[in-house]
Amino acid sequence: MTDPHTDAAEALASIRQSRSAVQARVSAGSWTYDTVYSLLIGAMVAAVALPLIGFLVVDMVCGATLVGLALWWRRRTGVWVSGVTPPNARWIAIGVGVGFVALVLGGVVLVHIAGVPWAPLPLGGVAAVGALIASRLWLKIYRAETGGEA
Repeated sequence: MTDPHTDAAEALASIRQSRSAVQARVSAGSWTYDTVYSLLIGAMVAAVALPLIGFLVVDMVCGATLVGLALWWRRRTGVWVSGVTPPNARWIAIGVGVGFVALVLGGVVLVHIAGVPWAPLPLGGVAAVGALIASRLWLKIYRAETGGEA
């Protein structure tokens, strides 16, 4: 008969090894993903400076590219991690969404109400830098919450 303590220890070791393998796949090359993601977010905000049709085209192309990036990442790593899991990392994703909407609306106000047509361009830079920082922070929280190194 086998020792139940040994079986439990082996099971826990197997779980830890599986978690480490998933975290390694999620983290590997994450700078590439984060950089492309951030540039696309920045371009979508900056596109507010364009006439409506240009804004729509740029945002549709960037949105489709974001979907393609996610699919590429899943195919490359074999892992898809939603931006809203785990729970504490969820707040980073929500913050990016709220910040994105605020910057787009701010750009619309600055262009169409204040008459500053170039204003969305620096807002796009702010969005790109903010998205990059948030994405790196999300990964750090994800790793900490799933038992990896912070």
